[in-house]
Amino acid sequence: GLFKGIVWQAGGNNKLLYAGVQDQYYTYTMFDIVGLWVAKYIMGEMSLPDSSTMDSDWKSWVERNKALKNCNEEIDFQTDFVQDLVKDCGADYPYDLDVTEMFYTWEHHKDQDILSYRDQSFASKFTGTKSPIHHTTFMKALDDSLKTFMG
Repeated sequence: GLFKGIVWQAGGNNKLLYAGVQDQYYTYTMFDIVGLWVAKYIMGEMSLPDSSTMDSDWKSWVERNKALKNCNEEIDFQTDFVQDLVKDCGADYPYDLDVTEMFYTWEHHKDQDILSYRDQSFASKFTGTKSPIHHTTFMKALDDSLKTFMG
């Protein structure tokens, strides 16, 4: 019952908002765009459609979610969800957030070895710069202080 995964439809006069985020691939990105969407809505910079349109919208997302068969479909779903919110935010969020291929690879690493998938490196979508491999594997890096991390 949440329009855009945010606006509660069963009461609250469209003023009860949920800004938590479901189990996700787009962790920080999703928090970021949901926060912007909520702020723009509260500030009156966007309006909501009529209740039947909102009801139909969230139901179609739920049905699609129920039909997902694998992690690649989950990634595609979340990509579409995040981009739908981005579209609503217009010029205030001008970034192309589609990193589905990177998430497919990341998920494959997870399937290969659950203990080492976090030790992989990816290039930034925006700069092309590949992140360095950390000096200690994730499973052995128990000290997360800045001194040790930058080691």
